[in-house]
Amino acid sequence: MDIISQIFNVNLDTALLGGLKIMYLAAIFFYIIFASLIIKQIYLMTGTLISSVSKRIELIGWVNLFFAIGIFFFALVAL
Repeated sequence: MDIISQIFNVNLDTALLGGLKIMYLAAIFFYIIFASLIIKQIYLMTGTLISSVSKRIELIGWVNLFFAIGIFFFALVAL
């Protein structure tokens, strides 16, 4: 009887950790979508409002997007 309860606990723990992994990956994926929307908004802004810092803002937006994609792949491997 003790062996059955240990097997059940291991499977329950594995299922909970797997569900947590999926939730983390889904949250990071939604952040990637959000970061791509930021890029779109930056391009709309720079088309409307031309400024000397426009290129820097675009660079920050792209760095943010690539960082989010990198974190997603890191989490995919690490989790």
